Amino acid sequence: MATRKLTDAHVEALARSRIDVRTAGLGGVESADHFTAYDFGVRAQGGLSGLLFRYWDPIQQRFSKRFVRVKPDAPSPAAKYLQPVGERPRLYFVAGTTASELGADTVPVFITEGEKKALALDRARLELGMDALVVGVGGVWSWRSSPKELQPDGRLGKGKSQPIEDLDWIRWPARDVFLIFDSDVSTNWKVQAAETALASELHRRGARVRISRIPGGASWRK
Repeated sequence: MATRKLTDAHVEALARSRIDVRTAGLGGVESADHFTAYDFGVRAQGGLSGLLFRYWDPIQQRFSKRFVRVKPDAPSPAAKYLQPVGERPRLYFVAGTTASELGADTVPVFITEGEKKALALDRARLELGMDALVVGVGGVWSWRSSPKELQPDGRLGKGKSQPIEDLDWIRWPARDVFLIFDSDVSTNWKVQAAETALASELHRRGARVRISRIPGGASWRK
């Protein structure tokens, strides 16, 4: 996999999240302009520039041709990240993850918020020589289908939210799983609710779930 182009500003931003250029490039991270984002179905009013995260499909062994997420350089409070219109959420797998790794139930799973933290965590576990599967969720509820789904008439509307099928790719029974949400989970009841719901869902699937806490004020950046 060839490395992808990053602006100097984005290189600096990623470095603050403990992600080097090689990790970002191999992970399918690139600097995107309005036209690149638009080609993936990401819509925004006015101009758009930001970091584009390609999503790895461990079954097809390639980057998804349809799903990406973009972190705008100038995000709005209501939209810190953007994704293609009408697409359901996806799990973020580090590029190169294989189907055999998904099924290796002796290997623990680390689930964290956001693509950048997933990349940083994967880099750290490689440096430590740790065997683990790292999975990112774009948002605390992004392991479920969006409450605003594409309706038969083509409009976005409320639908019945269910766990996304990406969860079915991973073998959960008797597997150790560590949930590592952002430090605000300690004070934000909405995040706590999502964490509890995900833990319950994975426990129902047979996983041994553990909750990990990042100390308040830790410099893990979104």
